[in-house]
Amino acid sequence: MPIAEEARPTYERFVQGGFDELMAQADPEAQLPIATARLENFTSELATETRRRTLTAVTLAVFSTIKDRACPMWPFC
Repeated sequence: MPIAEEARPTYERFVQGGFDELMAQADPEAQLPIATARLENFTSELATETRRRTLTAVTLAVFSTIKDRACPMWPFC
């Protein structure tokens, strides 16, 4: 599912922040499966909500809605 231009910077900061938090751990490789699964679930929810709203791309409103539902969600928020 594409990310709308308006949402791209927020989405990129979200992913980068999660990556930075993961890499700050003592053993990031051990935590990688957890972070990956959570990000996959999050992106699946983004796609589902985008389709539910009959949009062609993830908007900032969709991103904010899903983030509000999901957080706190280590390591991303």
